[in-house]
Formats: sequence, structure tokens, C-alpha cells
Amino acid sequence: MEIIIYTDGSSKGNPGDAYSGALIILNKTKTLIGQYIKQATNNVAELSAVGIVLKYLVNNYSKDCPNFDIKIYSDSQYVVNILKGNWIAKKNRDTIKKVKKYFQYFHSIDFFYTDMYDEDSYILDVDSFLEKIPDNGKLFIEYMQ
Repeated sequence: MEIIIYTDGSSKGNPGDAYSGALIILNKTKTLIGQYIKQATNNVAELSAVGIVLKYLVNNYSKDCPNFDIKIYSDSQYVVNILKGNWIAKKNRDTIKKVKKYFQYFHSIDFFYTDMYDEDSYILDVDSFLEKIPDNGKLFIEYMQ
């Protein structure tokens, strides 16, 4: 089963208050999830968005995860190239390790770069959603029409 995910992260101040979010498209249902991750850089927020969404899927669809083919779209070249193994990380290794520990639960995961202004991209939706996330550290969920 294919799952399409769009991720985004932001840091106000870089480093500063950071938020990570994702849009999950599963069975034609669109779910936005996000979380305040305290003080972090923009790259950590972008990476954490991938970790948060994969953890969400593992926690909520654990028996189905081995059948999931995940396609993750990001407007961060850093995230795409680090998680595909094209680039070697000099920083954020702990965050990368936390994200990659979830890879084992899925049939496949692939990463794609998308510009936030591409007409078929949902990155702008995720970016707008980040503004709604409360700074309490709890997972915030919203459903799209």
C-alpha cells in the first residue's frame, strides 16, 4: 500500500522555537500532524518532521507497516540527500539516527525533493499548518477535506 507524505519544519530564529509537521495521504484521507520540538535549528526541525510522521504510522498502523511503501516529499535538499544516503552528515547525527530507526518497520521508504511552490505539492499546506501547532510538545492532528 502506497502512502504519500509531505513534510516540513521551521525554526523561528534558527536556532529557535521549532515546529515539525507532515501531511499523510492514506486511502484518499489527508491527515496533518505536527509537534513543537522546543529549541532547534531548521535542519533539525525538517528531519524531525520525518521522524514524527514515521513514529505516528508505527504507533497507529503497526500491523500494516510492513506492507507500506512510503514516499516522502520534502522541500529540504538536506533532508532528502541525508536520508537517502547521498550526503554524509557532519551535524545532527543523533536526530538522523532517531529518524532512521523507524525505516525498519516499512516495506520501503523513498525520498523526493519538491519545491514548496510546485502546483502538485502540499508543502505549503504543511507550512501553514506549522503556524497552528501549540507549543506544548504534544502531537497535534488535523484532518483536511
